[in-house]
Amino acid sequence: MKLKINHLNLKFISTHTNSQIFTQSTFELEGPGLYFLTGPNGAGKSTLAKIMAGLEIPNAQIQGQLTIDHQSYDLGQNQNNSDLQSQIFYIDQQPANLLASEFDVLENLALANFPTYPGLNLFKPKKSHRFDLPNYIATKNLSGGQRQLLAIAMALAKNPAVLILDEPTSALDTQNTILIMQLIKQAMKHSLCIWICHDQKVMEQFPEAKYLDLSKYLNKILF
Repeated sequence: MKLKINHLNLKFISTHTNSQIFTQSTFELEGPGLYFLTGPNGAGKSTLAKIMAGLEIPNAQIQGQLTIDHQSYDLGQNQNNSDLQSQIFYIDQQPANLLASEFDVLENLALANFPTYPGLNLFKPKKSHRFDLPNYIATKNLSGGQRQLLAIAMALAKNPAVLILDEPTSALDTQNTILIMQLIKQAMKHSLCIWICHDQKVMEQFPEAKYLDLSKYLNKILF
């Protein structure tokens, strides 16, 4: 599958300045596989990821078009991109908003399949131990690393066309980092995975990955 963003214009509007981040920028990625989304602070990595996922960007003026294979979406902020969000699963650094805090691990994994299964009891994964997660503990009692693992496991259950991860290992210990890398290696076999990452050692573990470096797309602040 191919994901392409055509003629992206992104400007942040504030009282004092107008900051133009992208001007008529075009990006093209092909999957399944993995792309590392890189660039210095302020290059627009997280913002671009949210735009791809059809999420609202406060104080932003956005123009452009996103195409997944032959289906096109208007990226303007006044558009309803719920269909786009069904194809793209975005996980930020604090994925609590993706999880039902009172549900346990198995119930959250079942919830990821809710559009397919009308009742939670119809889908009870029996192999969640492969994610190294305690099955029957409420999500609110999991560690930050365990929440990241669960969010990615839920994404795998959805089998999205595109999986976007915003620095999922930035605050994790070595063990959880290794587990998340294993999950992403699974996901990239069937999905286009886009990973915002600054850790060179982590990136070296994926020699097959491609890179989208936003450095060359940087614009100066417009006053």
